Amino acid sequence: MHTSSIEVRAKKRKMKLNTSSHFYVLVFMAVLQLLLTQCTTSHDKQVDEPSVQDIKPTEQKTTLQQDTISTTTRMDNPIFMHGASIGNLFNAYYKIGAYEELVSLTDSSTVNRYGRTKLQRLYNKLNYGYPMKLLNRSMEGNKQVLHYEVSIQATTIIKRLHVVIEQDTARIVPSNLERGELFQ
Repeated sequence: MHTSSIEVRAKKRKMKLNTSSHFYVLVFMAVLQLLLTQCTTSHDKQVDEPSVQDIKPTEQKTTLQQDTISTTTRMDNPIFMHGASIGNLFNAYYKIGAYEELVSLTDSSTVNRYGRTKLQRLYNKLNYGYPMKLLNRSMEGNKQVLHYEVSIQATTIIKRLHVVIEQDTARIVPSNLERGELFQ
């Protein structure tokens, strides 16, 4: 059997590639071994650590510096309050039974009309706590209207939540609490 000169050259090139790749593997292994040797020898040095008997209790005074960072949470944006919209925040408080927090997110005219105690009872009876997603916001006079996509008993509908800004805080204006309706 006779091999052509092209086949001979191809075999030589293949052998050359194999030997050059072996060379790179050997260089890599040598570098890796050097690195590992350096890492292990640097940690072998003796370090004098204090024993438990050497440690004596000391009196420390802690002072609060005037330049500490204080963060304030803005509550006047109904779209973004504590990382969620006011409807989602209200929903979370409802699900955990934090009715006092629900009252604090309610507009002052509703609180004055019902009183805090009755308002908490109404929120306790509210049919709420379903999955909801904020779609958009619109304005109606001095009120902002948040539009939510709500899923109730496998039915998706759009509900509107009225919001006002009072004392730098967004507050919900319930639709009809006596009938258990928060949304319009």
